[in-house]
Amino acid sequence: MQGTYDSVFSSFGVTDEEVAEAGGMESKEEVMEMLFQDLYFNIFAKGPPEGMWELRPGVEAVLQNLRSAESCGGLRLGVLSNFDDRLPGILESLGIAKYFDFVLTSREAGQEKPSQVMFDLARNALGLSADGSGPIETRECLHAGDTLGTDVRGALDAGWQSAFISVRAPPRAPLLLQSCRDRSRID
Repeated sequence: MQGTYDSVFSSFGVTDEEVAEAGGMESKEEVMEMLFQDLYFNIFAKGPPEGMWELRPGVEAVLQNLRSAESCGGLRLGVLSNFDDRLPGILESLGIAKYFDFVLTSREAGQEKPSQVMFDLARNALGLSADGSGPIETRECLHAGDTLGTDVRGALDAGWQSAFISVRAPPRAPLLLQSCRDRSRID
Protein backbone atom coordinates (compact mmCIF):
# COMPACT_ATOMS: atom_id res chain seq x y z
CA MET A 1 0.00 0.00 0.00
CA GLN A 2 2.92 2.32 0.76
CA GLY A 3 4.08 1.88 -2.84
CA THR A 4 0.67 2.92 -4.15
CA TYR A 5 0.72 6.13 -2.14
CA ASP A 6 4.30 6.85 -3.21
CA SER A 7 3.32 6.38 -6.87
CA VAL A 8 0.33 8.70 -6.55
CA PHE A 9 2.33 11.39 -4.75
CA SER A 10 5.21 11.23 -7.21
CA SER A 11 2.91 11.23 -10.26
CA PHE A 12 1.64 14.64 -9.07
CA GLY A 13 5.16 15.81 -8.26
CA VAL A 14 4.47 15.93 -4.51
CA THR A 15 7.61 15.62 -2.39
CA ASP A 16 7.94 13.76 0.90
CA GLU A 17 8.28 17.11 2.68
CA GLU A 18 5.03 18.35 1.13
CA VAL A 19 3.22 15.20 2.26
CA ALA A 20 4.48 15.73 5.82
CA GLU A 21 3.51 19.41 5.80
CA ALA A 22 0.02 18.70 4.39
CA GLY A 23 -0.53 16.07 7.08
CA GLY A 24 0.69 18.36 9.84
CA MET A 25 3.43 15.89 10.75
CA GLU A 26 7.22 15.90 10.96
CA SER A 27 7.73 13.28 8.24
CA LYS A 28 5.96 11.45 5.44
CA GLU A 29 6.34 8.24 7.48
CA GLU A 30 4.24 9.75 10.29
CA VAL A 31 1.54 10.70 7.79
CA MET A 32 1.57 7.18 6.34
CA GLU A 33 1.29 5.65 9.81
CA MET A 34 -1.71 7.87 10.52
CA LEU A 35 -3.34 6.81 7.23
CA PHE A 36 -2.75 3.12 7.94
CA GLN A 37 -4.11 3.49 11.50
CA ASP A 38 -7.19 5.22 10.13
CA LEU A 39 -7.66 2.55 7.47
CA TYR A 40 -7.30 -0.25 10.01
CA PHE A 41 -9.61 1.19 12.64
CA ASN A 42 -12.28 2.43 10.27
CA ILE A 43 -12.44 -0.56 7.98
CA PHE A 44 -10.76 -3.70 9.26
CA ALA A 45 -11.36 -3.34 12.99
CA LYS A 46 -15.12 -3.32 12.37
CA GLY A 47 -14.88 -6.88 11.11
CA PRO A 48 -14.69 -8.39 7.65
CA PRO A 49 -17.21 -7.33 5.04
CA GLU A 50 -19.89 -9.95 4.39
CA GLY A 51 -18.55 -12.71 2.13
CA MET A 52 -14.91 -11.60 2.32
CA TRP A 53 -13.91 -14.93 3.91
CA GLU A 54 -15.33 -18.35 3.19
CA LEU A 55 -14.58 -21.91 4.18
CA ARG A 56 -13.40 -24.50 1.74
CA PRO A 57 -15.84 -27.39 1.32
CA GLY A 58 -15.47 -29.98 4.07
CA VAL A 59 -13.58 -27.82 6.58
CA GLU A 60 -16.34 -27.76 9.17
CA ALA A 61 -16.85 -31.53 8.86
CA VAL A 62 -13.14 -32.08 9.51
CA LEU A 63 -13.23 -29.80 12.54
CA GLN A 64 -16.31 -31.59 13.90
CA ASN A 65 -14.61 -34.96 13.49
CA LEU A 66 -11.39 -33.82 15.13
CA ARG A 67 -13.31 -32.39 18.09
CA SER A 68 -15.46 -35.51 18.43
CA ALA A 69 -12.29 -37.59 18.69
CA GLU A 70 -11.71 -35.94 22.05
CA SER A 71 -13.00 -39.09 23.75
CA CYS A 72 -10.06 -40.89 22.14
CA GLY A 73 -7.64 -39.22 24.47
CA GLY A 74 -8.18 -35.53 23.95
CA LEU A 75 -7.65 -33.92 20.59
CA ARG A 76 -7.32 -30.22 21.27
CA LEU A 77 -7.41 -27.73 18.44
CA GLY A 78 -5.92 -24.28 18.11
CA VAL A 79 -5.22 -21.70 15.47
CA LEU A 80 -1.64 -20.50 15.05
CA SER A 81 -1.55 -17.82 12.36
CA ASN A 82 0.58 -15.02 10.94
CA PHE A 83 -2.40 -12.69 11.12
CA ASP A 84 -3.68 -9.92 13.36
CA ASP A 85 -6.29 -9.45 16.07
CA ARG A 86 -9.20 -9.61 13.60
CA LEU A 87 -8.79 -13.38 13.32
CA PRO A 88 -11.02 -14.42 16.25
CA GLY A 89 -13.86 -12.33 14.79
CA ILE A 90 -13.34 -13.85 11.35
CA LEU A 91 -13.44 -17.38 12.80
CA GLU A 92 -16.60 -16.43 14.70
CA SER A 93 -18.26 -15.02 11.57
CA LEU A 94 -17.45 -18.27 9.74
CA GLY A 95 -19.07 -20.26 12.56
CA ILE A 96 -15.95 -22.25 13.42
CA ALA A 97 -14.50 -20.45 16.47
CA LYS A 98 -16.29 -22.96 18.72
CA TYR A 99 -13.98 -25.75 17.56
CA PHE A 100 -10.77 -24.16 18.86
CA ASP A 101 -9.28 -24.15 22.35
CA PHE A 102 -7.12 -21.14 21.54
CA VAL A 103 -6.32 -18.66 18.77
CA LEU A 104 -2.80 -17.23 18.63
CA THR A 105 -1.84 -14.59 16.08
CA SER A 106 1.59 -13.30 15.20
CA ARG A 107 0.47 -9.83 16.25
CA GLU A 108 -0.33 -11.14 19.73
CA ALA A 109 2.91 -13.13 19.91
CA GLY A 110 5.11 -10.35 18.56
CA GLN A 111 6.70 -12.94 16.23
CA GLU A 112 5.73 -14.70 13.01
CA LYS A 113 5.99 -18.36 12.06
CA PRO A 114 8.41 -20.02 11.53
CA SER A 115 9.70 -18.49 14.78
CA GLN A 116 9.81 -21.07 17.52
CA VAL A 117 8.28 -18.44 19.82
CA MET A 118 4.93 -18.96 18.06
CA PHE A 119 5.05 -22.71 18.58
CA ASP A 120 6.23 -22.34 22.20
CA LEU A 121 3.27 -20.05 22.96
CA ALA A 122 0.90 -22.51 21.29
CA ARG A 123 2.43 -25.34 23.31
CA ASN A 124 1.83 -23.31 26.47
CA ALA A 125 -1.79 -22.74 25.43
CA LEU A 126 -2.12 -26.52 25.18
CA GLY A 127 -0.92 -26.84 28.76
CA LEU A 128 2.49 -28.34 28.04
CA SER A 129 5.50 -27.43 30.13
CA ALA A 130 8.55 -25.70 28.70
CA ASP A 131 10.35 -29.02 28.26
CA GLY A 132 7.43 -30.39 26.19
CA SER A 133 6.26 -32.76 28.89
CA GLY A 134 2.78 -32.88 30.29
CA PRO A 135 -0.40 -34.74 29.43
CA ILE A 136 0.89 -34.91 25.86
CA GLU A 137 4.39 -34.43 24.51
CA THR A 138 5.46 -31.79 22.01
CA ARG A 139 6.12 -34.48 19.41
CA GLU A 140 2.43 -35.40 19.62
CA CYS A 141 1.41 -31.91 18.49
CA LEU A 142 0.44 -31.55 14.84
CA HIS A 143 0.51 -28.27 12.94
CA ALA A 144 -1.31 -28.18 9.61
CA GLY A 145 -0.50 -25.28 7.32
CA ASP A 146 -0.39 -24.11 3.75
CA THR A 147 3.21 -22.91 3.40
CA LEU A 148 6.27 -25.14 3.42
CA GLY A 149 8.81 -22.63 4.74
CA THR A 150 6.61 -21.01 7.35
CA ASP A 151 4.26 -23.73 8.56
CA VAL A 152 5.95 -27.04 7.86
CA ARG A 153 9.53 -25.98 8.62
CA GLY A 154 8.46 -23.98 11.69
CA ALA A 155 6.54 -26.92 13.14
CA LEU A 156 9.32 -29.43 12.46
CA ASP A 157 11.97 -27.12 13.94
CA ALA A 158 9.82 -26.79 17.08
CA GLY A 159 9.61 -30.59 17.43
CA TRP A 160 6.00 -30.83 16.25
CA GLN A 161 4.51 -33.10 13.60
CA SER A 162 3.57 -31.20 10.46
CA ALA A 163 1.02 -31.54 7.68
CA PHE A 164 1.08 -29.52 4.47
CA ILE A 165 -2.33 -28.54 3.07
CA SER A 166 -2.21 -27.24 -0.48
CA VAL A 167 -4.63 -24.39 -1.09
CA ARG A 168 -4.13 -24.84 -4.84
CA ALA A 169 -5.29 -28.45 -4.90
CA PRO A 170 -8.99 -29.11 -5.31
CA PRO A 171 -10.74 -29.94 -2.03
CA ARG A 172 -10.93 -33.64 -1.20
CA ALA A 173 -13.42 -35.54 0.89
CA PRO A 174 -13.10 -34.60 4.55
CA LEU A 175 -11.03 -36.74 6.86
CA LEU A 176 -13.36 -38.73 9.08
CA LEU A 177 -12.08 -40.38 12.22
CA GLN A 178 -14.07 -43.53 12.89
CA SER A 179 -12.29 -44.59 16.07
CA CYS A 180 -9.34 -43.80 18.29
CA ARG A 181 -7.16 -46.04 16.14
CA ASP A 182 -7.78 -43.73 13.16
CA ARG A 183 -5.71 -41.00 14.81
CA SER A 184 -2.68 -42.50 13.06
CA ARG A 185 -4.23 -41.37 9.75
CA ILE A 186 -3.38 -37.76 10.61
CA ASP A 187 0.25 -38.42 11.64
